[in-house]
This record gives sequence, structure tokens and C-alpha cells, in this order.
Amino acid sequence: MKWHRIIKRKPYLLFWMLAIVPFIQSIFYYFSQDAFDINVHDTYYVIAQVHLYLGLTIWWVFCGLGYWILRKKEVPYIPWMIYIHVIGSVIGLLQLSGFLTLFVPSRTLFEQSVYIEKLNIITFTMFLLGQMIFCFHLLFSVLIQRIFFSKRK
Repeated sequence: MKWHRIIKRKPYLLFWMLAIVPFIQSIFYYFSQDAFDINVHDTYYVIAQVHLYLGLTIWWVFCGLGYWILRKKEVPYIPWMIYIHVIGSVIGLLQLSGFLTLFVPSRTLFEQSVYIEKLNIITFTMFLLGQMIFCFHLLFSVLIQRIFFSKRK
């Protein structure tokens, strides 16, 4: 089966498979002291990598569960919303794993840090957009099901 068919027909399988990746990464980061720092004005928010990966795992399991419930209730999916959700989620995982920072052009250390900071902001925004689209997708799918398909019965 091709990937676009899995994404259109069974997106819950994709998210359950994707949830395995951050879970395995959290096992590797369990004994490390790595942290994810967020600087907002004069405040630093420090989150352990393990907690970040476990939170992402739990979120993707719930996303898969949401899509699975829609399928079991025979609520139609909105394909373009699924694609945006999948793309935003995968890009967020790639950036969190440090994969996208491998493509930073070699410049001075300051220019690299500014480039990575901008890359973090863009990918985090894309990730959040994808997750908001997921919430809207659940809401719109249920509303469309209730409004249009309940009148036919």
C-alpha cells in the first residue's frame, strides 16, 4: 500500500507508527542530562529531552486514537487537513531530533546559532499549526457528519 493511501484512509496507523520513534528516543535519552531550553525574554524554560519525547509519544498516540475513533464512527476524513497535520508533525520530529540542524551551512558560530534559532521558530510554528489543524479536523469532521449526514436518515 502506498503512503498517500495510508495517510488518506488510515492515518491512525501512521501516527501510532510515528509514536514509536520518540518513545525509542526517550529510552536513549533517559540517563542523559540533555535539556531543551526555551528563552522568553528574561525567563528560561528548561525541559528534559526525555519528557519532551514522552510527551510527543503520548500526543501522537492520542492523535492516532482520534483518527481511529473517527473511522469507527464512520465520520469522513478531510484529506488536506490530514496532510498538513502529518507534514507538520514529521517536520517537528525531525527538528526535535536534530536532523534538520545537520543542514546548517558552515558559517561563523554566531551565524549558525542565529540560523538554528530561526529554524527552531519556523519548525515549531509548523508543528503547532499541524496540531491545531488536527483539532479543527476533528471538530469539522464531526460537525459535517452531524449537519449533513444526520438529515438523510
